[in-house]
Amino acid sequence: AFGMFQWFMPNVNVDPNPLDFQRFVAGISYQYNEYLRFAVDSQNLLFYHNQIAISPTQASGFGYSPGAKFNGWFLPKTIPNAVGTGGTIPNLVPRDTHSIFANIEFAY
Repeated sequence: AFGMFQWFMPNVNVDPNPLDFQRFVAGISYQYNEYLRFAVDSQNLLFYHNQIAISPTQASGFGYSPGAKFNGWFLPKTIPNAVGTGGTIPNLVPRDTHSIFANIEFAY
């Protein structure tokens, strides 16, 4: 059996930072002989904060310009005075990621 846990908070100058996350890996491994090993593991990325929204003025400090392009992608625009948004950029926190891997290692 093997496992790992990480708690990553990359930017302490933003509160709350939507990219704070916890990562954990858990799995089992079996070595058949000196040349062959098998493993199955689950890798998970859990974002630490619930969904948050920030105003465009807060985001402009990071070079944000509504509707501009960044790395070929359009940055989200806001809907001023829309019900529930208050003219903010919604849903900044990415969704959690869960995955399962099967590994075969052959050493010669």
